Amino acid sequence: MKHILFSLTLIFLSLPVHALILLDPTSKKVSFTVRTCTILINYGSYGSGTNGKLQNEINKIIQNNKNIPDIRTSNWGKEGESTTCLTISDKQYAQHLYNQIKNMIPEFSKHSWTSIDMMGKPHYQTQWPKN
Repeated sequence: MKHILFSLTLIFLSLPVHALILLDPTSKKVSFTVRTCTILINYGSYGSGTNGKLQNEINKIIQNNKNIPDIRTSNWGKEGESTTCLTISDKQYAQHLYNQIKNMIPEFSKHSWTSIDMMGKPHYQTQWPKN
């Protein structure tokens, strides 16, 4: 039984998951929601803001896209850092979109980092230059 629970935990932890913590100011109640994302995109910063140009280019592709029925974005940083969760039912289109966005993300940057995750695909993230 322990092996089954351990295996299920590993499977759950390997899914791109996005958690939302919401505070209702009128009732002072906190709600916690966990969503499984088909594709998860993170925009981060090394202290000088995110790559806004890349974020705008990706938003042009995903906004009003009939193949993406649910898009959720959570802002979590002071310099524009955010996470975008895409829910896509067509697996073939999701793989196409993952590859398209992955190819847009710069390999190296001293300014900011962007990452993309999809179940069954390797995590990809902008790296700090080696030199």
